[in-house]
Amino acid sequence: MHNGIHLVWFKRDLRVNDHPPLRQASQAGKVLPLYVWETDFWQQADSDSQHAAFISESLTDLAHQLRQLGCELQQAQGDMIALLDQLHQQ
Repeated sequence: MHNGIHLVWFKRDLRVNDHPPLRQASQAGKVLPLYVWETDFWQQADSDSQHAAFISESLTDLAHQLRQLGCELQQAQGDMIALLDQLHQQ
């Protein structure tokens, strides 16, 4: 077993069941589940409010499922690389 916190970045696969990275992280230790509202993605021409609403609903369901597993879904907004740098510094 590894010590530390294992980040699981939820990007497109917003489910708990049959999620290999989540399973591997939970077997290795404490899990930090994260969804990032990536600024660049939401500035694209094909992004719209219906898509954002669907993702928001999916994240609500994901957060509920993760809570049942003892994890709290964290959400952030911005550039993923910058956020990873911040997390690493913390």
